[in-house]
Amino acid sequence: MGKTFKANQKNSNTIGSRDRANKKKDEEIEKDTQKNEDAKWRDDDKLNARKQIRKIEKEEKKAKEINNKLIKMKLIEEELKSITPNKSCCKNPRVTRKDIDDRTLKKGPIGSSIGEIVSFNPNSLLQSPRVSILEISPDGSEDLLSDVAPNFNRLDDGVIYAKGIDATIEVLQKINIGNDNLEPKDINSDKPKRTLFKDFKENEMNRLKNEQTSLTFSQKEQMILKNWQKFLENRDHLK
Repeated sequence: MGKTFKANQKNSNTIGSRDRANKKKDEEIEKDTQKNEDAKWRDDDKLNARKQIRKIEKEEKKAKEINNKLIKMKLIEEELKSITPNKSCCKNPRVTRKDIDDRTLKKGPIGSSIGEIVSFNPNSLLQSPRVSILEISPDGSEDLLSDVAPNFNRLDDGVIYAKGIDATIEVLQKINIGNDNLEPKDINSDKPKRTLFKDFKENEMNRLKNEQTSLTFSQKEQMILKNWQKFLENRDHLK
């Protein structure tokens, strides 16, 4: 009886010890499992955090690039404004149809021999680097300048308008170009001078076409008129 009790007590202790060992083992397994779960969640949180950080950095980089582009565009616009001339200050004055009609009524069509003799100061004219006389008509007819295109935006105040050779020679004598002692003469008393000027002009024009090819038609006429004046002066001195 006593041996049976001791055997049962020993078996009970063994079973209890085994149960405690199994329980402890289960607790350790559960603890390890929980630890692994916690670590996994922490890894997921870190991964999500890194993803969120990368997303924010990417958005900030994109915003910075856009801002830099806007700054560059603004700088380019400011640079273009600084180098582009102001059109309002450089714009040519507008010439209306009324201005052209008024000037045509007063001085005749531009490029034509029609018109009045413009009043002038001989001293100021001699100091001027350029004197222009529009188309001379040896036969008194109205000739248009075919080689010179009219420019209504440039109306020279120093232009002398005269109709025909007689009026032109009279103007040249009145202003005394190159000779203060030259007196006005009665051109009508020297009719052959018209023919002489016509031949003189034709010869000079042919010569200038060969020697001065770079000159314009109006420049050649100016030189012819100056040479004609010198010719008259030399002829008068010889007389």
